[in-house]
Amino acid sequence: TEGVTYRRMSYTRVVDELAHMNATHGINQIEFYDPLFTLDTQRVFDVCAEIVRRGLRVTWGCSSTIHKMRNAELAPRMYEAGCRNIFFGIESGNRDIMANIKAGMTPEMVREVVRKTQAAGIRAHCSFVFGLEGDTEATVEESIQFALELNPDTVSFSVAQPYPGTK
Repeated sequence: TEGVTYRRMSYTRVVDELAHMNATHGINQIEFYDPLFTLDTQRVFDVCAEIVRRGLRVTWGCSSTIHKMRNAELAPRMYEAGCRNIFFGIESGNRDIMANIKAGMTPEMVREVVRKTQAAGIRAHCSFVFGLEGDTEATVEESIQFALELNPDTVSFSVAQPYPGTK
């Protein structure tokens, strides 16, 4: 887990580092390997605005939750700033398992966000996990059918791996 402490660089420091990597090393594509990148949507807006303000020509990707990407203005702003792919952990296509794993998330919300993300020009990657609590052959099939219905740009399926001390 990520723990309970959340530390982050300021949006200007993030863009300073992007600009440095671009100018010094010619790096023009990065992945924000930060599961909490979109936790503070105002910071994401600020990062995007600063990239655009500086005229940086970089493309990038990140992970996000469905909840954070429901803001209708966020995906278009991210695209304008160079975002070209977002990873979403959907986990299951079964409504009950989804609600158990991702409090408050519904299949309707997932459909809406994946559609809005793609409409903004950003590739949506949806990740599913088989073997979660309550999974059966029927719910696994439901997840596969949900993935097909969503029609994400890319999709991944993995098997749950319980670790000592987890539920």
